[in-house]
Formats: sequence, structure tokens, C-alpha cells
Amino acid sequence: MLTRLSPSDNLPVAKNSLSYLFFYDAIYPETLGGVEHRNYQLACALGARGHRAVLAGWAGAPASLPIGVEVRTIGSFRSLYGRSGRRSRLQALRLAWNAATIDLKGVDVVETSNIPFLHLFPLSFRCRRAGVPMIVTWHEFWGDYWRDYMPPGRLRVGLWRLYRWIERRAASRGDRAVAVSQLTAQRLGSVRREEIEVIPNGVQFEALRAISAGGDNAPEIGPLVFAGRLITEKRVHLLVEAAAILAKSMSGPILTIIGDGPARTSLQQQVERLGLDDRVELLGRLETSTDVWNRMSTAKIAVHPSAREGFGLFALEAMALGLPVVHCASPESAVREVVRDRTDGRKVDPDPQLLAAAILEILNDPATYASMSANAVERAAGFDWGAATQTLERVSRDLLERS
Repeated sequence: MLTRLSPSDNLPVAKNSLSYLFFYDAIYPETLGGVEHRNYQLACALGARGHRAVLAGWAGAPASLPIGVEVRTIGSFRSLYGRSGRRSRLQALRLAWNAATIDLKGVDVVETSNIPFLHLFPLSFRCRRAGVPMIVTWHEFWGDYWRDYMPPGRLRVGLWRLYRWIERRAASRGDRAVAVSQLTAQRLGSVRREEIEVIPNGVQFEALRAISAGGDNAPEIGPLVFAGRLITEKRVHLLVEAAAILAKSMSGPILTIIGDGPARTSLQQQVERLGLDDRVELLGRLETSTDVWNRMSTAKIAVHPSAREGFGLFALEAMALGLPVVHCASPESAVREVVRDRTDGRKVDPDPQLLAAAILEILNDPATYASMSANAVERAAGFDWGAATQTLERVSRDLLERS
């Protein structure tokens, strides 16, 4: 079922409508990741402004779509990830083939994500041939982090260097590059040798505030919540260890984990090993974003221990619900750009003891909690899909005028 995530109300209608094509492998709500969420929200807002927005990807058309939004199926949906839980190389090649054959007739602007890189090469060639400007939105730029992600071993000595080289080559593709965070903009700008404009993700602020106000009807969960794909880089195991520490001084359910992924089995085993079966709940993947928000709304604190985060949409949505956010420091995480330390939440080193201490400090001080909750709501209100849409429109018109 398609859940409408309405863009900001009362967006002004644009003059001289454009036709946008958002090219990506997954489409909301087939999957609920950050890229497809962003594409859908921008498409809705563009449609509300009188443009035509086409979401092209591996999915069938939903039963209903907002005015101005269309779905173009470029292939049947298949898992984006291999058995290891990482992006499938085969599916990346398949998307590159789709990019080489996409029909751009009647399209004014193509927008695509940097992920999973290979499609950028044929898509940029296709756009040049058709005379259609291509905007690439960069959600992360890894650089030397590839070595940590793919450490050298007997069977893949230096393979990380190949991936870093592909990323750097991909960075030059597109008529314009934008980033969702300052962290990514700075890294990408050093490669493209130009200033990269930041168009951050937005949040469905009014919808989330309505859910928060109606929280009495939502299923009760423990005071702590995490939502996201369960992969090693999210470091959810640190949060489970922190829950074991908190269990010594807290009663009842402590933590709810929402999401699925290759790390789920090991997390479940950790919960059982620590004797937290009745204190930590792994809910798995929920059907829609609204289902996730309903669950989150009855928590007290959102915890985001991730080692790598291109933006931090979970943190922002939690803040809109009035939840302070405790997150872990990492040079690869842009969450620090969203959550202000000791204002909207806390930033701590990735250590279970420090996580538990920061959580208790907030929970045990009602005045601090109330202040952080109010600040979090105010901060989230500033991340608006309408503003992001109008910036994207301005960038698009600049490119069209130049061409």
C-alpha cells in the first residue's frame, strides 16, 4: 500500500513547468531507504508546484499517486543486496544497463543518486546525447574509508583502491553535483574542484507532529528506540550492550529496534546471551514510514550509534517527534550536522558505558529532557521538503539556461 507522505502545504505554483526524471533502482514504498524516501518527497513537492515528476526504477506502479507524479518501471524489483548484506555488484551492473537504455524523450532534467556509482557513466553519456542536464545527488563520499569497508585480505588485496578509483571517476559525472550534507559536500568538492551546494533531506514535520500528539493510540515501547537497516556499520550492538547496563537500574522494556538486515541474527543472539529477551525487542521491518513513526512516538530517546551516516534521517524524524537523540561520534557520520550536542541531544564516543551514562543523564533530569525535546522539535521544523524542492528547481533552471 502506498502511504502518501505529503510535502509542505501551500507551496507556490512554479512558472513554466518542467519534466523531471528521478533515476534510481528502488522506489518508495517498495523499500523505505533514505534515497527512495527523498526521491518520493521531492517528486510529490514538484508535482504540487505544477511540474511533472517521473520516478524510474525497479517497481510496478502503485495503485495511486499524487498529481504530477508518475512511476516508470525499468525492470522487476530484485534485492539490492547480496548475501553479505552489501550492495550487489550484479544489480549495480543491471542498473547501469538500464541507464544505458532509458528513454529520455520529453524529459527536461534527470536527477539521480551517486549510489551505486556504475550507472552514472552510461546515464551521463545518455543525457549528453539527448541534451538533457543531469544532476547527481551525493549522499556519501567515502574516499579512503573504502579501505575500512573492504580491508585487504588474501583474496582481495587492494580491491578497496579499485572502488575508491571508481568513486573518484564517478564524481566527475553529471552537469551539476549536490550533496545532502556539508561532510559530503566538502569531500566531493575537493575532487570536482568546485563548491558543492547542499540540499539537505527534509522531514514531514506536520505529519510527525500529528503522530506525536496522538501518541496515546500508538503501541507502547520502551524508552529507547533505534530504526534503520541492521548492518555492522550501524553499531547497534553497542546499543544492546548499553541496554544491558541500563537494565541494572531500570525496570520493564528498555529498547525497541526497528528494521532488518544481515546483522539481525547476531543482534538477536546478543540479546539472548545478555538475558535481555524481555527488555529488548527486535520488531523487524515495518510496512510503511508511518508505521515506524507510530512506534517511535511513544519512546523517550532515539539512539543513533552509527559509524557511517550520510545524513541521519532517522535522527531528524525522531527530533520532529520530540525525542532527544543520543548518537556516537564518527568522522564518517553527518548526524552531528543535524543533532546539536547538549541542545537537541548528546554526542558521545562509541562506548556502551558512555551511551548508557548519557541516556540516564537525560532521562533522570526532567528539565534537561524537556529543553532538549523542545529544541529538537524546533530544529526539525527547519528541515523542509518544500525548501529543498525550490532549491532543486533553481539549480535545474540554471542548468537549462546555460545549455
